[in-house]
Amino acid sequence: MFEALLGEAQVDGIKEALEKIQPYLPSCFQPALFTTSILWSLQEVLEIIGENVSIGNALKKWGVVGERAYGWMTGKMSKVGRFGRFEQAIQGATEVADNITEITANVIDAQEFRRPAR
Repeated sequence: MFEALLGEAQVDGIKEALEKIQPYLPSCFQPALFTTSILWSLQEVLEIIGENVSIGNALKKWGVVGERAYGWMTGKMSKVGRFGRFEQAIQGATEVADNITEITANVIDAQEFRRPAR
C-alpha cells in the first residue's frame, strides 16, 4: 500500500531509517525515566511528611514544644507549580517515546511479515 503511494525506494528508505533509530529510542528517554523516578521518590517523602504533620501540630497545641518552635503546618502536601508541571511534561515525553518505539516496531514487523519466504 505504501509502495503505491510513495514509491518502493522511498518506503525502503523509511524502513531503513526506522530500523536504525529504533534501538536508540529507549536509551534516549532513560534520563526522563530516571528523573520521573526521582520525582516519585520526592512525592513519597512529601506524603510521609504530610502524615506526620498532625503529630507536630498536636505537640504544639498541647504545649509539648514551645509556641515559637515552628509555625503551624499544613497537612496538604501536593505537587504544585513547576514541580508538578515538570513531572507531567516528563511523563508525556516518556509516553510519546513509548508510542514511537511501538509504532516503529509494528511497522518493521509488518514489513517483515509481508516479505515472501526465500
